[in-house]
Amino acid sequence: MDYPFKTISLACATVALSTFAATAGTVSGTVTYLERIALPPEATLTVRLLDVSRADAPSMELSTKVYALNGVPQPFSLEYDDNMIDPRFTYSVDAEIEHMDEVLFRSTSAYLVITRDAPSEVDIVVQKMPSPRATLEDTSWVVTSIGGNVIVADRVPMVEFAQNGAFAIQTTCNNLGGEAEIGEGTITFPTNMPTTMMACEDPYMRLQGDITEALLQVTGYTLSDTMLAFTNEAGIEVMEMQESK
Repeated sequence: MDYPFKTISLACATVALSTFAATAGTVSGTVTYLERIALPPEATLTVRLLDVSRADAPSMELSTKVYALNGVPQPFSLEYDDNMIDPRFTYSVDAEIEHMDEVLFRSTSAYLVITRDAPSEVDIVVQKMPSPRATLEDTSWVVTSIGGNVIVADRVPMVEFAQNGAFAIQTTCNNLGGEAEIGEGTITFPTNMPTTMMACEDPYMRLQGDITEALLQVTGYTLSDTMLAFTNEAGIEVMEMQESK
């Protein structure tokens, strides 16, 4: 008399497993670079699946995987939940190669996936990052991400430095300014930064708030010829920028 119940239980388990499997998606491909140079020991590759649909907000990370890297091309596979995918939205994959907290290579093009006739398999070519430069003085930067979230917006946030720590920031809404305290690899911004007082649409006000909040966490920076990153007390990047052309 027990057999029918066992059969029903197995059938239910099979249905449950099939339902679970149907919700799992995968983006795969390879990451490589074109330079004929060897990577240092303990280099790592980080690949992320991002929702970049909102032009007025940072991107949302859906899946991340870190690989120990000895050479290229390096295959990757990112699993994601199908329930998080909206066919109306836009998704992309980015990648970077690091060693000892220094970014050696980074993807600089958009590799769209999953929706809008985009593939689920991409071959990413990352670009070599330049060696560090000496100073922030007389430089101008485009903010590309805050807290690891890529900014996709029709207005571009900008950070500019002049002499003696003077800075100006265009947040896509109001402008901030003042004097930062800058040392060798260290930087702090004033807690009460002078600002214009324009009223802006809500998405731009939120982005301004994200920028201001990130700046108040900043205690250090890393600098190369074309990339600038602000870091917090724990050494975690809170804002990334590219040199303005």
